[in-house]
Amino acid sequence: MEVIKKRDDSLDAVKGFAILIVMLGHCIVLNGLSDPYFYDMIVAIQMPLFMIVSGYLMGNTPLELNKKPDLVLCIKRIGKRSISYLVPFFAWLILTHLTNPLEELKLQLFALDRGLWFLMILWIVTLVMSVASYFADYIAYYCKGNQIIRFVVLILILGICYLLFILQARSGNQLLSPSLTVKYLPYYVVGYMWSLYLVPLLAGHTKKIYGIANLFGILAACGFVFLVVFFDMIVAIDVKTLLAQMIASFLGSFVCFYGVYQFAKGKLQKVLAFIGQFTLEIYVLHFRFARLLGIGQKEVAVGSPEAIGWILMAFIVMSVLTAICIWVIKKIWFLDFLLFGKYNYRK
Repeated sequence: MEVIKKRDDSLDAVKGFAILIVMLGHCIVLNGLSDPYFYDMIVAIQMPLFMIVSGYLMGNTPLELNKKPDLVLCIKRIGKRSISYLVPFFAWLILTHLTNPLEELKLQLFALDRGLWFLMILWIVTLVMSVASYFADYIAYYCKGNQIIRFVVLILILGICYLLFILQARSGNQLLSPSLTVKYLPYYVVGYMWSLYLVPLLAGHTKKIYGIANLFGILAACGFVFLVVFFDMIVAIDVKTLLAQMIASFLGSFVCFYGVYQFAKGKLQKVLAFIGQFTLEIYVLHFRFARLLGIGQKEVAVGSPEAIGWILMAFIVMSVLTAICIWVIKKIWFLDFLLFGKYNYRK
C-alpha cells in the first residue's frame, strides 16, 4: 500500500517561487519587454527548476531493495501521473481550439511548444524515470539488494533512453518534440539523484554541509550571473553557448532551490508554500491574462521605469484573474478534473 506523505512546506515554497518567476517571465516576454539580462535570468531558471523539483519529488522515497518491486503499484503511479498531466493537456487543447481540435492536435503533437508543452514533457520524463527505476529495482532485488548495481543499471537505462531521444531529434522525426525531452530530462534526473542519494548521504553532517552548501551557493550565484551576462540564454548558436546555458540553468536552479528551501521561513514560506500547491493550475491559466493591459501597443522602452511599472501592473492583474478562475473551477469537480487533472473529489 502506498504511504501518503505529509507535505513538505519548504518544497512547496520552492514550487511557489518557481511559478512566480514563470508568471513574471510571461508578463515580460508576452508584452514585448524582454531584455538580455533580467529576462535571460528568468529563462535560464524557470523550467529547469520545475524539472529539478519534479525529479526531487519522485526520488523522495526510501529504497526497498530487499523487497521485490511491485509492478502493479508502478503502473498505478504512472496512471496517476498520466491523468494529472495528460488530461489537462488535451482538455485545454480542445477547449482553446473548438473549431479545429483535430488539426491542432496534429500540429501540437509535432510541435509541443504550441500548447502546454511542459505537461507532456513532464509526463514523458516521469514515464522514463518510472520505468527505469522499476527495472533497476528489479535487477537490484535479484542481486541481494545491491545499491551500486541499482545505480549502474538506472544510469545505463536512462543513458539509452536519452540517446534514443537524441537520435529521434536528429532523424527529423519531431513526434512529441524530442528536442525538449533532450533538453529537460537531465534536470529531472539531477533532481531525482539529489533527493534519492545525496540527501540521505549527507543527513548526518548537517552543520558542515550547510557551510559548504552556503559557500557553493554564493559561488554558483556568481557563476550564474557571469554566464547570463556573457552568453545568450535563449538561443544556442553553437555547442559552447548550449553548454553555457545548461551550466547556468543548473547553477541558477541550485541557488533558487537551496535558497528558498533553507532560508524562506515564517510568513514568506507560508505564502510561497500556499502558491506552490497550485502550480499546475496557475501554469495552465496565467499566461492567458498577460496581455490584457495592451502594453505591447504602448511603445514602452525596455528597462525603463515605465516598463517596470507596466510589468508589475500586468503581473497583479494576471495574478488576480488567475486566482479567481482557479477558485471558480475548483468548485466544480469535473472542471477540476478536466482542466487541472485533479480527481480527489470533495463533497
